[in-house]
Amino acid sequence: MRIKGCLLTFVLATLVWLTGCVSPFYSTAKIERGLIVNAGLSLAAYHVPITAGPSYSIGVRGDAAAGYGFSSYLRLNARASLGLGTQFSGMHYPFFADGAVGAQTAWSLGAITPALHVELSGYLGEITLSPALLLGIGRKEYLTFGARMHAHDFWHGWDPVAVDAFACAHLSPRWSIFAGAEIFYLTYAPAVTLGAGYNVAFK
Repeated sequence: MRIKGCLLTFVLATLVWLTGCVSPFYSTAKIERGLIVNAGLSLAAYHVPITAGPSYSIGVRGDAAAGYGFSSYLRLNARASLGLGTQFSGMHYPFFADGAVGAQTAWSLGAITPALHVELSGYLGEITLSPALLLGIGRKEYLTFGARMHAHDFWHGWDPVAVDAFACAHLSPRWSIFAGAEIFYLTYAPAVTLGAGYNVAFK
């Protein structure tokens, strides 16, 4: 019972601190069978939801993600992040936690791979549907472009609050460099993320 209580407390605390940010995507549009795990460290500007309005901060974030490819067309994914920064506006609550679960489908066309990556995430403290369109470049994918939308309250209607644009350069099968920014946000200063990730595949 004590473990369940601690877990529930952690989940509730995490939901309070879920942020508005550009989460790194260190994986590829192309899907391979088996388990892939990646982790990265980034510099990031982000919004933390608080009662008086979001606080805009800049700092560092660590990300870890895992995905299992059932075929070249379907992968299930989960990710988690922790970050700490220095406030630029609002109250001083620079810590954040971020997380999501989702799925990805792709169709390899040789040198290019279009894909759809859909997540249920927490964006500014609300459960949010976050679909992303991906485009992988190269037979051995060396570059991945993406555009991701965040929609609050999606079960009552489409309510987009932000759109991210990002790119990930795969320098080797292990190492990737990510850059992303919000290109549309309703009110606040944009979120930006620059990071490096390390990938491991278990086939």
